[in-house]
Amino acid sequence: MNQHLLGNPKLTVTHVNEVKAGINHIVVDSVQYGNQEMIMEKDVTVEMRDGEKLYINIFRPNKDGKFPVVMSADTYGKDNKPKITNMGALWPTLGAIPTSSFTPEESPDPGFWVPNDYVVVKVALRGSDKSKGVLSPWSKREAEDYYEVIEWAAKSVME
Repeated sequence: MNQHLLGNPKLTVTHVNEVKAGINHIVVDSVQYGNQEMIMEKDVTVEMRDGEKLYINIFRPNKDGKFPVVMSADTYGKDNKPKITNMGALWPTLGAIPTSSFTPEESPDPGFWVPNDYVVVKVALRGSDKSKGVLSPWSKREAEDYYEVIEWAAKSVME
């Protein structure tokens, strides 16, 4: 096992409310790997071809290098924590699934992916969270936005 995956119990976990817009050096409470240092870029703006701006959060390893990207884009918001983890008998689920405190609703957990040398990009689609515009789930415009953010990530995050 890689030594960095063991985490460092002496590190103090960063509280979600302490993070400000811009570059933050944070410690995440990884369920699998203990307390992990990483970089979070909060409220990065990506301009779409029509001039609308989407807001994203980026979580990356705290070291130099090129890393593959895991991206999630939805209308739940990039900073929205799950409110319900068990829907009860009417909606059977896997039960409560432990994730780090920086994992938004239905999104990849930075506490798992970043220690494994991935970058996590979380996109707030139009009309959700801080992103402006009209919310239009499953629309052609939403698909085009997703495409544009993928292209942006390939140039900006992976280089």
